[in-house]
Amino acid sequence: MLRYVLLLPCLILGFLAFQAHDETEGVAVAALHPDNDPRFSSIAGMNLQEQVRVDPQLMWEYSSAASKYSRAESRARAIKADLRDQRDAYLAFLVIFFVFFALTFLPWGKWVRLFSQGVNNTVTRSGAAVESIASQVSGENRTIIKREGLDRYSVSTELRNWKALLDEGVVTREEFEKAKAKILNGG
Repeated sequence: MLRYVLLLPCLILGFLAFQAHDETEGVAVAALHPDNDPRFSSIAGMNLQEQVRVDPQLMWEYSSAASKYSRAESRARAIKADLRDQRDAYLAFLVIFFVFFALTFLPWGKWVRLFSQGVNNTVTRSGAAVESIASQVSGENRTIIKREGLDRYSVSTELRNWKALLDEGVVTREEFEKAKAKILNGG
């Protein structure tokens, strides 16, 4: 249940990314291009030499309108770039949260158990040879565990192995206690 808490940031970040995308599409230049302005229709089709002969006041207004449009267009481009960066950041965090959410479905407990068993087996193999636990359980009069050749690491490993057998129901509590006493008392 706790893993589903990670879905809330995913939903919020998705909404924010969608909103930033919509705002990006809505940004427009707030000025009219001088070629589309009816005041300058008389000079719209002229080349540069013809425009020089036109009224200087009209040319000054045209160049002012053109620079105003250029500044407005630059601002609009900057706003769009900021909104795209904001959207991309939201999407990056969305992916990160979703990956964490997906990772919660992996069987971490099983992997940790398998890893620790591998480490225990490595420690047991590196110590002195110990009979397998399955053969130790088979009879009441048999020696439950041989003490010779056990170092301090394999004693703890043996206790862990017996506890695992108890937890799995392979041995009874009484058999576990006997084995534990023999392991700890050296006999």
